[in-house]
Amino acid sequence: MRKTKLGYLLATLGCILLLSGCGFGKDKTDDSGQKNTTNKQEFSVVVKQEIPSIDASVTNDVVGWGVLKNTGEGLFRGDKKGKLVPAGAAEAPTISDDGLTYTFKLRKEAVWSNGEPITAADYVYGWQRTVEPKTASEVAYLFESIKNYQAIMDGKLPATDLGVNALSDHELEVTLKSPVPYIESLLSLPPFFPQNKK
Repeated sequence: MRKTKLGYLLATLGCILLLSGCGFGKDKTDDSGQKNTTNKQEFSVVVKQEIPSIDASVTNDVVGWGVLKNTGEGLFRGDKKGKLVPAGAAEAPTISDDGLTYTFKLRKEAVWSNGEPITAADYVYGWQRTVEPKTASEVAYLFESIKNYQAIMDGKLPATDLGVNALSDHELEVTLKSPVPYIESLLSLPPFFPQNKK
């Protein structure tokens, strides 16, 4: 009987201590007693295994892709309802009449963590790096719908001939070998994210 009461007492104390650590959104003050009005936003997640890689050109596992999707974005991303919407792209692309050429205007306010702007050249570099045979990417096959992919894989053309071009800092042109109805879904995947050459 005494052990049971002690157990209840310890459980109750544990709950009180646990709940006392929870905040309820009260205003915090700094050392000078002034209210801190910063709206700091944080997202925490526990990854239950070691992350093999976060290199968008070579990562092919769920854990790595999860980290990349939480820290970067491609031309499209899924919204709260799962519908694909422009992300790195400022708006829906202009599509040629034959359905082979997509021209994207990129968001001018998008920057890398070092503050440098994300440009069309960063997409070109990342995509060419992924299909470069020396990279030995296991996800390069995702680019098979892009013009010249197969010739690059066969060693007949350099990776710089992949059907992706920076028309300007914030305008990207993608040329397909044939129309692809699911191209927006492909362009939302981490291998299609831009990469900072530095």
